[in-house]
Amino acid sequence: MTRANNFSAMISESVQKYGQKTFFVGEKFSKTYEDFYNDIQSLSGYFMDNSLAGKKIGIYASNSYNWLLLFFAVAAGVGTIVPLDKELPEKELALSAKRIGLDFIFYDNLTKDKVNCLPKNIHAEHINKIDDIIRETPNRKAKKASKRECAALFLTSGTTSKSKIVMLSEKNLVSCAYSSATAFKLKSTDRYYTILPLHHTLTLMCAVLVPITNGCSICFSKNIKDMQREMCFYQPTALVVVPRLLEYIMNNIKLTAKKTHKEKALQKLIFISRGARLLHIDIRKPLFSSIHARFGGKIRMIACGGAELDQRVFNFLDDLGFNIYQGYGLTESSPILTIRGMFVKSKIGVGRPLNGVHLKIANPDAAGIGEIIAKAPQVMLGYYDDKKATEDVLKNGWLYTGDLGRIRNDGNLEVVGRKKNVIVTSNGKNIYPEELETLINYSNIVKESIVNGVQKKSGLQIIATIVPEDKNRKDKSLDSKISKLIKDINAELPDYKRINKYIIKKDEFEKTTTLKIKRGAK
Repeated sequence: MTRANNFSAMISESVQKYGQKTFFVGEKFSKTYEDFYNDIQSLSGYFMDNSLAGKKIGIYASNSYNWLLLFFAVAAGVGTIVPLDKELPEKELALSAKRIGLDFIFYDNLTKDKVNCLPKNIHAEHINKIDDIIRETPNRKAKKASKRECAALFLTSGTTSKSKIVMLSEKNLVSCAYSSATAFKLKSTDRYYTILPLHHTLTLMCAVLVPITNGCSICFSKNIKDMQREMCFYQPTALVVVPRLLEYIMNNIKLTAKKTHKEKALQKLIFISRGARLLHIDIRKPLFSSIHARFGGKIRMIACGGAELDQRVFNFLDDLGFNIYQGYGLTESSPILTIRGMFVKSKIGVGRPLNGVHLKIANPDAAGIGEIIAKAPQVMLGYYDDKKATEDVLKNGWLYTGDLGRIRNDGNLEVVGRKKNVIVTSNGKNIYPEELETLINYSNIVKESIVNGVQKKSGLQIIATIVPEDKNRKDKSLDSKISKLIKDINAELPDYKRINKYIIKKDEFEKTTTLKIKRGAK
């Protein structure tokens, strides 16, 4: 069977198969796949009738059903959709709009005051206007749109002045959705839940596009404080998260065990569970049913991406019966290139390439480490209005990711760090900061860290800036504990990789909306 290569065909195919199945689940209403398709048609038709064909239309709002309608109505043929981070401050919003040449923007109650900074030629409308449009013309049909290659523009993480604007086509996103769905082994009965913002390709792909291909239901969280209540209400089978959220879940479980004096009992059950798994008997779900019940009781898989997942977090949640899929990719690849599923025995690496994805290591060193390059249908068209930046990363059909890694004997891709972060010694040896950060972060007294190389008169110094866990910040012996930690780490490292100095930082590092540290920020 041939796969769809555009949004209209993908949604039509799902409507034919799953028309009366629930697509969107909200606390106050739900929509079937057929409802969703008809609403998209109505909104697309309205845009066509009101001269919005070919325009760049921004979404500056929180996750919602109307967010989805707007995305698909525009991206499926009307014009170019521009999902924007709802946390963007006014100055960066104005700069983004200018760089992109935005024509129209939809906002919500959270962002309505910020849109006043935009030029008057950009028409702004509240996203609730969509309800009125659909109610007034429920059976409107969209006209056939003129063909255009770029369906969506996504800003990469970072400040607006430094971020790049990625051009993705319908084919890019749809091809990634189908190949990812195969790797995730979805069921049409799955219900996806996420708190992550949809302006990130990771969330859009894993929490929306992939589920659509298999007739799954989707629901969104309002905020992290409501997560547990919402999950008990929605009873999702799948979560889409970033590593920091899994860390939050792990700490929440441990804190509850401590408060209820059940820490020893939890460890005993983990020991029993591990023993049973050695005999190929999986009793994790029944053993930890009370913990699963706190998250709705039906979670069978967790999709995690956006950054490297701490192995301690993976091991802990895996012991409790939460099956975690990890992946690798970037906005420029729509975004997924590899997925490591719950049935992969190796705990090292970020998985094997998706169907249709070809990976190579460019200019590998003696250890097989080099730049990861990819060729796939989901690789972007290029960077918007930036020919030089496009030529720097797209060469002969290959995307040069800027990430360093190696392909292991078992076929798994192992990522060791960013090319631009590598510290090179005077002897030409490479130090990967992310490798050292992983060793530091493994300690239960450390929350996060960043390692940098600083050139001094005496030579290169490797400096670690460390943020301790909240509970350890007032510990009078903190400095001596971190000193011992660094000493123990250095004892296992070759001389050139050893950390020369550490700085204890009280406040957390600045982060993106997917909770990834902004390395350039202070």
